[in-house]
Amino acid sequence: MIHKKDNAFPDNKYSGLTKREYFAAMAMQAIITVSGRIDKDFNITAIDAVQSADSLIRELNKKR
Repeated sequence: MIHKKDNAFPDNKYSGLTKREYFAAMAMQAIITVSGRIDKDFNITAIDAVQSADSLIRELNKKR
């Protein structure tokens, strides 16, 4: 089960990011790249990225 505070790289000495932070960073990169959307202060893009990360974590935690 994935939790918001799980390390993204547990076996790596660079494990400072949580999975949630890593997923959000990847989502933010994709949002900006694909849409070309760059909000003046990035707040809306950041919120969308975190919501995307949270949705991914919820889906990955579902038992199938």
